[in-house]
Amino acid sequence: MDLIAVDYHFKTDTYVTQKSYDSSSGSYTTDLEKYSPKIRIFGTLDQVNKAKKKYIKDTGYILNEAYDFKVEEKGSYWYNIFDNPKEYNKTVKTKLDYYKKRYNNNNRKPLIIGI
Repeated sequence: MDLIAVDYHFKTDTYVTQKSYDSSSGSYTTDLEKYSPKIRIFGTLDQVNKAKKKYIKDTGYILNEAYDFKVEEKGSYWYNIFDNPKEYNKTVKTKLDYYKKRYNNNNRKPLIIGI
């Protein structure tokens, strides 16, 4: 049973207000930003695919991009773009181990994590 994690980025037609404080003028500004939800699904390949389809059906979001969340091998494109790939891989490994523990505690049901 191979467990995987996939990050999904969605498009929506939803906008949210973003407030920011300008310390030089002492005033607040409000801008509209497009809301782009991002989730990570952890489980078996079949579970991940089913959970993704259900998420899209339930929310009506449009899938924009998907990325594997995994430890990168030395020499891969993604490994080479990080400033400190060993530290990145250590962080990813820690998260994947945590997800595996949660997955097993959740009766081996897929996890959907907001990112």
